[in-house]
Amino acid sequence: MSLEDKLLKIAKALGTDEVVDIESAHISGISYVNIGEAGLEYIKDLERHRSHVRVFTTCNPGALDLDVLSAQDPQQEIVRTLRSLGVSTVLTCTPYEFVRVRPRRYYAWAESSAAAYIASVHDAYCEKFPGPLALLCALCGRAPRIGKMLLENRIPRVLVKLRTGRLTYVRAGILGKYLAETFGEAVPYIENASEIFHSKECVKSFLAAYVTFSNNVFVVLEGITPRSDYYKNIADFEDKVTIDPTDISKEYREVISSDKVELAKRRSLIVVGCPHLSYEATVRCVEALSGLGAKCLVFTSRFVKSRLGTLSRGNVDILADTCLFVSYLVNYVENNFDVVLTNSVKQAHYLERVLKGVEVRILDFNRLEEAISESQ
Repeated sequence: MSLEDKLLKIAKALGTDEVVDIESAHISGISYVNIGEAGLEYIKDLERHRSHVRVFTTCNPGALDLDVLSAQDPQQEIVRTLRSLGVSTVLTCTPYEFVRVRPRRYYAWAESSAAAYIASVHDAYCEKFPGPLALLCALCGRAPRIGKMLLENRIPRVLVKLRTGRLTYVRAGILGKYLAETFGEAVPYIENASEIFHSKECVKSFLAAYVTFSNNVFVVLEGITPRSDYYKNIADFEDKVTIDPTDISKEYREVISSDKVELAKRRSLIVVGCPHLSYEATVRCVEALSGLGAKCLVFTSRFVKSRLGTLSRGNVDILADTCLFVSYLVNYVENNFDVVLTNSVKQAHYLERVLKGVEVRILDFNRLEEAISESQ
């Protein structure tokens, strides 16, 4: 059976006979921690059959920064094999930082936060595809037209009025989690979004948290989403909600505030960069974290790290190609730290699942919040 026949068979299983040409693909699940020998053998088998992607294709973070991995590490073999398939191996969860995304074009992206970003910020037609399906779509240059790739499934059902004022990075993430858990997969229309989410990093934080707790990748952000006026006109609002600062505060109880950052002295690790930070945000965060007296890890893309020119800044290590919860660093953290502090609601959720015997808390540290929340 050809790859195209397999794609058509999967499309039928997903309830459609329609497949569409895609602009690009993004593959998740390429960390050796996740896929192991079986996953490596699968992509090597594709290589043996001389398979090659038909559209520009990127991939998610791997097990560790490639600069510190030995040449014999299986993660290096995964990356080498992906390159032979034609995949661009800038291992990042934010490919939209360098990939051109066009409105109302089809995409097969498997990283949920990235899919939510291009759907909501660029009005791209995409879904939250499983990693193997995104790879198959990349090899075929086509994808099943399902879910939020259909206009009728992008009609807003919930009108959200925010009375919160400008949101910081942490509070944007908390709002994303709150809306996802409250309204599930119903598409929200958020009024005054361009005023509330005043920086790109805050939008990233909101959407990453939202899609972590919902299967919906599409949110209409007034003044940000292209055609937001059009989506409001076709909306069929079944719910309307007004959110004020007290609503956010209720969800804020478990957050470590800046006056308690001395907790960092208790064998604590501060982790920033989920999703990967932009260049400006990385620079500003490193400055904010330097000299804290606590070990800090900042995660970003290889493009950004190459511009910074070093791996470490005192107590702050800058890592590319990876993300803590899919990395070899999990054992290191478990053996050396009692507490992990992160400003990412998404990251906190996943770290709680993979770290054994380590407390995971969300950190709202003033200097860090000012640095990241103002980064464009």
